[in-house]
Amino acid sequence: MLRFNTISFLILPLLLLSACEEQAIIKDSVVRPVRSTVVGDVAILQQRTFAGRAKASVELDLAFNVSGPLISRPVIVGQEIKAGTLVAQIDPDRFKADLDQASAQLARSIATATNAKLSLERDKVLFKKGHIAKAKLDRTLAKADEANADIESSRANRNRVKIELDYTRLKAPIDGIVVQTYVENFENVQAKQPIMRIVDNSLIEMIVNIPEDLISLTPQVKGIFVVFDAFRDIKIPAKISKIGTEATENTRTYPVTLIMMQPANAKILPGMAGTASASNEGIANQSTDIEIPITAMATIPGEERSYVWRIDKGSMTVKRVMVEVGALTDHGVIITKGLDKGDRVVIAGVNYLKEGQKVALMKEQVSK
Repeated sequence: MLRFNTISFLILPLLLLSACEEQAIIKDSVVRPVRSTVVGDVAILQQRTFAGRAKASVELDLAFNVSGPLISRPVIVGQEIKAGTLVAQIDPDRFKADLDQASAQLARSIATATNAKLSLERDKVLFKKGHIAKAKLDRTLAKADEANADIESSRANRNRVKIELDYTRLKAPIDGIVVQTYVENFENVQAKQPIMRIVDNSLIEMIVNIPEDLISLTPQVKGIFVVFDAFRDIKIPAKISKIGTEATENTRTYPVTLIMMQPANAKILPGMAGTASASNEGIANQSTDIEIPITAMATIPGEERSYVWRIDKGSMTVKRVMVEVGALTDHGVIITKGLDKGDRVVIAGVNYLKEGQKVALMKEQVSK
């Protein structure tokens, strides 16, 4: 009995050690899915298309600066208008009456000031002759100054009322197209209440969402073309006007705004769907800088050296590569040494990897 217990005591640790080794082997063999990017390979963008919708570069809601009943709205939805075109008018009668009253008040102020000036000149003569006291002359001078101030106040009030009268006529500030109206004739409208929307359709914008692993390549793209679903045979040259600096929380994509001229042989309207791609020009003129997302960077604890995980395409394992870091950019960091264009590096979860670990690309990245 003692012999059996002794043997069990010796075998049990061996079994536990074997089990731990087996678990370690299983753990080491786990393939970790990773998100990655190909360093400096702008050609990837040429292989992809990014969906978006057209929008006018300028969209304005027009509103009056004064309130009153609408008596005219001589434009309709879809109408093209020029800057300065009268698009709506409020009943001006009340404002004309106010202007008449303000003009009359100004005339009274001028008359009062004229009389005060004459009185001042008379009292100056009398004071010199000693016929009136200094106090009387001072009172006359004060009345003349007050009358002049009333003129300025009345003139300012008349100018204000005149401006309000001008505000009863709403004019288009730009060339554009009326795309929506919000009120009808004879409705009472309030100041700042939108009356209609116009858009400048000469320039078209489109916002596309670029994945986090590709956004660092976007500034290198020099040529882009857009194809809208309604005009599949027309490639419209476009340029990047704005690159978002913050990714969406759910999709991890960055908004990139494209801008293009209205083509001569088509009419692109706001809301039309289309796709954008990098053109051959964009590939030929790519930058020599190597930029990677900041999330690809890691630092050895206790040291100031930085590294990234480079993926070996053959074995699909990761290798730690020490890099030298240059300037920070809006979307990442410039690498001055350690990486070559075409290298694929991990850009998320870098602190959970280890040397030689097998990895797999995210499903949406397999074809890149």
